[in-house]
Amino acid sequence: MNGFLKKCNKRIKIYGNFKFILNVNNNIFKIIIRLYKQLMKYITIKYRNDGFGAQFLNRIIAILYSEKHNCEYLHLPITSMEHNYNNNPDFIATAEKCMNLKDYYKSYDNQTDKLCSNIDMYKEFHDNIDEYVNSITMKKLKELFWKNKDRNIFVNEKINVAIHIRRPNRHDNRILGTDTPLSYYINIIKNIIEKYKDKDLLFHIYSQGNKNQFNIFENFNINYILHLDEDVFLTFTQLVASDILVISYSAFSYCAALLNDGTIYYIPMVHPPCSKWVISNT
Repeated sequence: MNGFLKKCNKRIKIYGNFKFILNVNNNIFKIIIRLYKQLMKYITIKYRNDGFGAQFLNRIIAILYSEKHNCEYLHLPITSMEHNYNNNPDFIATAEKCMNLKDYYKSYDNQTDKLCSNIDMYKEFHDNIDEYVNSITMKKLKELFWKNKDRNIFVNEKINVAIHIRRPNRHDNRILGTDTPLSYYINIIKNIIEKYKDKDLLFHIYSQGNKNQFNIFENFNINYILHLDEDVFLTFTQLVASDILVISYSAFSYCAALLNDGTIYYIPMVHPPCSKWVISNT
């Protein structure tokens, strides 16, 4: 045994979370790597048909979880999604393009072994949100999102403040999140104006409904644009691009907040805030 050890060159090779003390030649090493890959777990998500924000958020959390646990994320192509009000035949393709994940991750083909799709990724994400949001993987997801878009989407030199006001729509009649009074947003606007009083602010108010429902904003001396029932993917991109983002009780604007590098005003909801976000009281 001692003679054998003297003839070996001990080296430590690390592959994934496995540490091998190898005294082998290259052929055996390749076999070990191949066996490890066969043991690797794959992670994807379940099929769902809700809105863009919820589906994008689900995929982001799955990717973050996968890479933290040395698994491979398999992209589940979108097959159904709410809020296609005009029955646009390109709606699904545009949603995939907006997420910009499809071309950078292998697709789930229903034939993959060792697949994990029922684990509680959300709980771990919620419990460790700062770790996930500040990870290299999150940085990569942000880069992918902007890879096929122009960051200068507002085309101005102002501080762009995006405010998402969730209201009922034809595809979602849930009350939770749609009943936040406009006074809540007005108070945040006042706070922002006071905090950034020396800045050239432009407020972008994104919502659905009739213009008359938002007349209250006319009573304030602010520079604002009312965006009602606009394209969902353009709206999402502008939320992500904004310098200051005020989110509603909605996965749509929460997901945008995760990708946003600016200041976030957070309303208490099912998904927790990052420690650097401003928490607003209702």
